[in-house]
Amino acid sequence: FYDKDNESLKNFFDRKDMKVIQGDIDKILDSDPYIFIMDINKPYEINKNKLIELFKSIPDYEIRFWNDVQFAEIYKKGVNKASTLRKIVEFCNVNEENVLVFGDETNDEDLLKSFKHSFLMCNGNLLIKDHAKYVTKKDNNNDGVIFSIQEFISKRK
Repeated sequence: FYDKDNESLKNFFDRKDMKVIQGDIDKILDSDPYIFIMDINKPYEINKNKLIELFKSIPDYEIRFWNDVQFAEIYKKGVNKASTLRKIVEFCNVNEENVLVFGDETNDEDLLKSFKHSFLMCNGNLLIKDHAKYVTKKDNNNDGVIFSIQEFISKRK
């Protein structure tokens, strides 16, 4: 959902083939959103710090900020890629030795920290580099994930 045209968000969501709803939130939102993304007004740093302080008093939700853009993402505490994958791994009784995770942005930090075989995409955000065990040789636009999986498997034989 976004309330008005925003080229950055449109490009992001179109690229991910995600459903986006545009319009007046009071009229079109008919279910609880999983995440909420908002545009931070200028001055960005001051308003970002205000949001950080505000969310210290909201126990069930967290906020993270997208790098190099003025967006904040609000999400339910404990609901992230890592917690979801952990539930799938447990439900399917998968040995964690057989789980490889890949990330390229700060919203992947929990995922990289939570699993032993974690890869940062070589074109990924360096702020999360310390949380990954490996760095891919190819980026996510040039089959970096599949290349890294094949390389990882061949080294284990």
